[in-house]
Amino acid sequence: IVNYFAIELAFGRDSICHGDTSQFSWTHHSIPDILLMQYYYEADNVLLGYSYEGIIGNPDEHFFESTGTHSIFLNVTNAVGCEVNTTKTVYVAPLPEAGINPIQVEGCVPTNAILSDASTSISGVPIVGYNWTFNGVNPSAGNGQATFNTYIDTIGSYTTTLQITDALGCVSSTTIQSEIVEPIANFEAPLITCNNAIFTTANLSTNYTTSAWYFNGQLLSTNNEGDFLIHHPNNPNVLSY
Repeated sequence: IVNYFAIELAFGRDSICHGDTSQFSWTHHSIPDILLMQYYYEADNVLLGYSYEGIIGNPDEHFFESTGTHSIFLNVTNAVGCEVNTTKTVYVAPLPEAGINPIQVEGCVPTNAILSDASTSISGVPIVGYNWTFNGVNPSAGNGQATFNTYIDTIGSYTTTLQITDALGCVSSTTIQSEIVEPIANFEAPLITCNNAIFTTANLSTNYTTSAWYFNGQLLSTNNEGDFLIHHPNNPNVLSY
């Protein structure tokens, strides 16, 4: 009697995301129908499981700790000693790296702020989904896109979270904290000086990027360093910043 005996090994998904568990199952074909006696399987040449009973654990699963292409090897023996084996590979894809460009605010509040994606796909699988959360709220405009504008009407601290999804369904997220502040002008200078005196002023302002000094309403300097000298004529004058 010639015994026909074959097995087939299949994965739930041929490509999975790093951190997911790979699920696989196998079927056998035997003519005549002969009881299975034992099986064992390996992942990347490491023994994972075996059974010497007629009841076979199937389906099964395995967690791969590293990314890349991995293999599952299955060996099955039936009651008359016929032995077959098969190998199948699964790809474990690295997760995409979510990233957010800092909030770009033009002008003073209230204003529109620009949020943009700075994510990268390590595996080369395209990123297809963008889910933004701004201060705990999903914005209605621009959600699902790589860039969107949001309205900011007050100064303060804002939390932005971006969750991305690639074409394999792999998900990654990141969160940044942004401070929206307003400039506060302040300086220090002598209140009384002698005629034709040279005196020093100090820029004590905060939250600014550019500055301009005015003397009697006329632009005197755009020195952004803070300290400089001013000639004081005979008549009373007003220094402003």
